[in-house]
Amino acid sequence: MQYIISCPGWCSQLLKNELKVLWFPLSQVLSPSTVQLEADESAIAKINVRSRIANKVFIILAEGIAPTFDRLFDIIQRVDRKKYIKEKQPFIVNARTHNSQLTSIPSLQSTGKKAISQKLMGNDERREEDNTVVPVEIVLSLEQNNLQILLNTTGDSLHKRGYRTHAGEAPLKENLAAALVLAAGRKFGDRFHDITCWSGTILIEAAMIAKNIAPWLKRDFAFETFDRYSHDHLNLVKKKAMEAIITSRHHTIIGSDIDEKMIEIAKKNAENAWVGEYIEFSVQDLTTLPETEWCFVSNPPYGERLQPENLKTIYDTFEKLFHGTRNYGWIITSYEWQPKWHWDTKSFYNGPDKVIFRKKKL
Repeated sequence: MQYIISCPGWCSQLLKNELKVLWFPLSQVLSPSTVQLEADESAIAKINVRSRIANKVFIILAEGIAPTFDRLFDIIQRVDRKKYIKEKQPFIVNARTHNSQLTSIPSLQSTGKKAISQKLMGNDERREEDNTVVPVEIVLSLEQNNLQILLNTTGDSLHKRGYRTHAGEAPLKENLAAALVLAAGRKFGDRFHDITCWSGTILIEAAMIAKNIAPWLKRDFAFETFDRYSHDHLNLVKKKAMEAIITSRHHTIIGSDIDEKMIEIAKKNAENAWVGEYIEFSVQDLTTLPETEWCFVSNPPYGERLQPENLKTIYDTFEKLFHGTRNYGWIITSYEWQPKWHWDTKSFYNGPDKVIFRKKKL
């Protein structure tokens, strides 16, 4: 089977590396936010449960060149829809198109809906649907007239972990936080610190990585509704994931923030994620932090939606904290900040906001 796996922008190489660790070595980076993979049916459960970086996992149902709606209709009708859509189960058709002759999203969706209905019901397009059943999502993806018909095996995006009771302003997506922790290259023996931790997302993802806790041991997936999918795959993946959790090794993971209310929220979020006992939280001003050595990933106020008057003071403090030390890691910011030492820089999107990910080298 062929899969398309989406992820946050610029994270596709990290996702490829993660898939290799999950015993899927033959993945291919297609774009900054997509990876293609060939694997058997068991990969559906394994990637959905274990991936920290993926957004959604799609099966490629069919491919072809579709410069016209007639051609689009023919390609859609090749697929055995009954393999995935149960009797009376509703389905939705979404579409995206880029540099293609077919440009109307509503027309693509309506043509897709009609073709799938005819495939399921023959020439009778009237099909009774049970609206109490979770719908199946099919995506028509057109790029330069190349059509891919994709089946969403995930459901809601995997970045929605479910442990955040409150995220504060300008929240960082959970899978993006995990990607940043992995990109920082932290050695497990090193202290890990988020010095502006807000609701604790970065810390929680760091703790889940350190303890090898799969991000999705508890949730329902779209593939569980597929008509011919074996639940044995999912049960086995969850069983192995539970057995792989590390409880014996000590890790120093520290979070601080000047806002006492956000620290309390971060503690609750960490407890929801099963990692509350592994993180040390404190209410602390940046200017009072000791100059000890640590690996850091931090998402300080950066001025897009947040406009604190003391932004310059915050970044001047970063200069003092990290200049001349062996600290290493990343700061996420779009603030016009010019540090005095060399940093690697990457651009990415956290939702609609373009921000800069700056890495301080050792």
